[in-house]
Amino acid sequence: MEKGKVIPFPSEKRASALRPNVYTLRVYLVSGPYGEESVGQEIFRTLKVRGDQTLEDLHSAIFRSYEREHDRYYEFCLGMDPNDPEGVRFTCGEAVAKYGLNGPVKSGEKVGLAPLVTIESLGLEDDQFFGYWFDLIEEWIHLIHVISIGREDVSQDYPLLVEKEGVLPNPVPADCENRADGRGADMLREEDVLVLLMGEMQMRWRRQVEDAPLKPNTRLRTALNKVPSHWLEAIGRQGELGEIRNRKGRIDALAEWLPREENLRKIWNSLPLPSREVLCWILLERNGAVKIQNLSRRYGADTDITWWWNEGQMPETPLGFLRSRGLVYVGKIREGKRRFRIAVVPMELRKALTRIAQEPSSMEGGPSPKGSLSGEASEDAFTQETLLEAPISERAETDPWKGLESFNLRSFLSVCPLREDTEGMYARTLGQIRRNPEGFPLRQVRSFLTRMTRANSVWSRLEAYKLGFILLDERFVEPALSDNSRLIQQWAESVLEPPQERLF
Repeated sequence: MEKGKVIPFPSEKRASALRPNVYTLRVYLVSGPYGEESVGQEIFRTLKVRGDQTLEDLHSAIFRSYEREHDRYYEFCLGMDPNDPEGVRFTCGEAVAKYGLNGPVKSGEKVGLAPLVTIESLGLEDDQFFGYWFDLIEEWIHLIHVISIGREDVSQDYPLLVEKEGVLPNPVPADCENRADGRGADMLREEDVLVLLMGEMQMRWRRQVEDAPLKPNTRLRTALNKVPSHWLEAIGRQGELGEIRNRKGRIDALAEWLPREENLRKIWNSLPLPSREVLCWILLERNGAVKIQNLSRRYGADTDITWWWNEGQMPETPLGFLRSRGLVYVGKIREGKRRFRIAVVPMELRKALTRIAQEPSSMEGGPSPKGSLSGEASEDAFTQETLLEAPISERAETDPWKGLESFNLRSFLSVCPLREDTEGMYARTLGQIRRNPEGFPLRQVRSFLTRMTRANSVWSRLEAYKLGFILLDERFVEPALSDNSRLIQQWAESVLEPPQERLF
């Protein structure tokens, strides 16, 4: 936030009145012609203006505080609420001169000229809201909240920018509307950025898993306890263990099923040749545990960043595939003052896997593309024939973002907590639900929106309440009455207020 930044104000416009009131106004950006990347972000500027300054002066201060480059027509609206059609509207002189009262404003409405109206003359009160439109064509809509009204500080120059939150989003180019699918080049770039954001989050979550302490002689149950629940679900699918909702139940079932040699042979037969090479080396030459840096020197760095294993986003590197089958686990070990990442085969699996790896036919055959343990086509298996059949030194580059869009809302909620660093992903998912509400189960949508109403951002919570009101019912709005944001409380009151009372 920036504090104490003075916005230039012409000296000839300074007040002649003695000690006028000073109004602290918070100007929120509510909507505009921007993409989904800004949905859920809280963007506002807090200004202090003197009561003898005009609405045009306030417009100029807002213009400079948002660092806009091109001035446009603007309009203020005061009424029972910011969108009150009966409220008084104050527009810029240029708009009236160009369009007349029958242009941007309708004949018969209460209209004033912003350059001639002082802030003091509006009769504003504490905690009042009113509207501000910038650019009557593109319509950047703002909500102005009267934070406080106090006395002038003679040591300050006004208008004064005292608080700044959020960056003004770039507008979507007009040529986006000319595309058949309604999306332009910039929108595609925004989607690319979102994909990269998702990839970054997946890498962060994987690093958290791989930071867990792990010993070279770790036991299977201990290793299973260190992996996320949805990975346990994915590992359990190869054993046809059925639906086990309890995490402890999954660990118990896998700890019993995995060590059986007949099951390990099935898993081995499902492994592509590169994964067999890596597993043989770890078992036969490294006694079941190896530092990741040594593994990388021999077979190249492991670039796998996949996370949603239980929803079709399977690893596409040899080590990643071994991990997804529950054969190898990655964590950290301390040596002196340093910590290293290691890859470990649990103790219970080593003897049987070593016998299998030493058999003459261990490197013969291999799964067919999209092959599963049962021999049937599976989306959870590799889809690249070169990676399945080629030795590791000849494997092709793989797509680290494969399957990114295949996860469902239930999985998203189970593995993605609502935190400050994930609110952007929640806002993106809310946009997907808004565009295609029929594509998501209503119960999952309710759970998602309920969680999002606890977000840090006022605008994220408000968007969740609004969508919940549309898709569910008014009962979803009732908790908004006790939200700590006055803006959300006022919206909830306007929704729940009986229509008859709005007439008075």
